[in-house]
Amino acid sequence: MKNSIILLSVLTFLPASFMVNCDTPRQKLEREEANVSEAKKDLAQAKLEYQKEMATYKLEANKMIKSNREKINTFKDRIKNEKEDLKTNLTSKVELLEEKNDQMKEKLSEYKDSGEENWNQFKKNFNDEMKSFSDSLNHFFDDVTS
Repeated sequence: MKNSIILLSVLTFLPASFMVNCDTPRQKLEREEANVSEAKKDLAQAKLEYQKEMATYKLEANKMIKSNREKINTFKDRIKNEKEDLKTNLTSKVELLEEKNDQMKEKLSEYKDSGEENWNQFKKNFNDEMKSFSDSLNHFFDDVTS
């Protein structure tokens, strides 16, 4: 008798537990729609953060380019006091620096968003190029006088 009560309890409980755990197609659809909605929100947030990061980077890079322009203008003022033969040589070198700085500015302004992977590669190349250029500016008169 005791065994039959246990068996009866198990047999009624088992199917009931399966029924509770089974979702209807409508419930599955609603759950999947919620997942899709959440994924769309996450994607929109990631895109917004990416665009914000790109705008901040471009702003900072333009500040560096402006700073480089000011250094170049300082070089021009300093060259005015040099001897004529040295002045000619330095002037041509400063013109090359101006041209390179203008190229950097143009490269930055012409960059069009083509995905985060391309952006990261552009940033890496641009940073390397900017560092090299800044180093050459910082050592301009060292190189000339040696």
